Amino acid sequence: MLQLPSLRTGAVASAVFLLTCTILTYGQRGGAPSGGSRGGQAPTSTRGTQPTQPRGTSMPPPRGARGTNGRGREVTPEEQEKRDLDPTNGMVVAYITVTGKDHASIAGLKRDNFKITEDKVEQEIELFSVENGPLSVGFVLGAPPFESRGVPLVFLKATPFLNEFFLINDNHRPPGGTVIQAFTNDLTKATMTYLPGGVTADSIYLGLEYLKEAANKRKVLVLVGGTLSGDDVQPGSGLDPAYVERVATKQQVQVYSILTSNDGGDAVDDGGTSFISPLTGGRNYLATPVSFSLEAFATEIAKGLAVQYYVAYRSTNPAPDGKWRKIRVSVIDPPESAGKLDVWTKEGYYVDKDKKKK
Repeated sequence: MLQLPSLRTGAVASAVFLLTCTILTYGQRGGAPSGGSRGGQAPTSTRGTQPTQPRGTSMPPPRGARGTNGRGREVTPEEQEKRDLDPTNGMVVAYITVTGKDHASIAGLKRDNFKITEDKVEQEIELFSVENGPLSVGFVLGAPPFESRGVPLVFLKATPFLNEFFLINDNHRPPGGTVIQAFTNDLTKATMTYLPGGVTADSIYLGLEYLKEAANKRKVLVLVGGTLSGDDVQPGSGLDPAYVERVATKQQVQVYSILTSNDGGDAVDDGGTSFISPLTGGRNYLATPVSFSLEAFATEIAKGLAVQYYVAYRSTNPAPDGKWRKIRVSVIDPPESAGKLDVWTKEGYYVDKDKKKK
């Protein structure tokens, strides 16, 4: 009878010993089930999460994907700091185009050669640079394919550098336009076939959004053709051109428009989209579809963009009234060899209106 307690005590001691060994072995293995994280941390599920990347590396998002470049997500502290350190913060920026004989761009001009006024008040140029690098170009193809299919290739070949480009077509099926060729610098893809359509406020907006993914500093949108008509579009559908106009003036995108007249005259229905071009630093051209004027104007535009001048100034009128400010630029004391010059920039900009809290 006295041996039973000893047996129980030995059994308990053996059980404690085995349990201690198990715990020690489990701890040495990390305390996690097979496939879990090491170091004793609780395992987490990776389903539905994005793979992480090493610190200090960058994984750029695919072009054309929504929710990238700050859209659809919060701004990180690093991005906010970069914005705060942006030297153009609070400045009015503009590209100035200067052309001479044969529509060729004029190089060699300095800061002192330019005079800028805002609402007839002269402004002091604080930032100045010469821009002669590659372009990011979007083509909105709205003219009949047999007329405008060669325009992108002619434009790209007329510039002295290798540009990236994309193509948009809007035949209203579906409404809003379609990117038929994503960003590329392969010239063999510049002559894609596409369905007849038109230039719409929706397709212009799509082009402006797509250019947010551009790799180059200078961004250009070339509109080719007139608006959709007839059964291709329903009255009251699509974006308001006035809204797209305002959006365009907020971006540093130069919009050029090559309008077409089907009857060979000087009247063309553009749906109000041609007003956007001069507001952004571009121009409008009227071409006849029976000639090669589409390609000729494309060449003229490209030659003028070979060299441009980038300027920035702080407006002498700081009032946040949301009004339109008119900009004018002129060249002072140009080289005699330049001859007669043609100078233009964006016609103006809308001031951000101060939203007072109620």
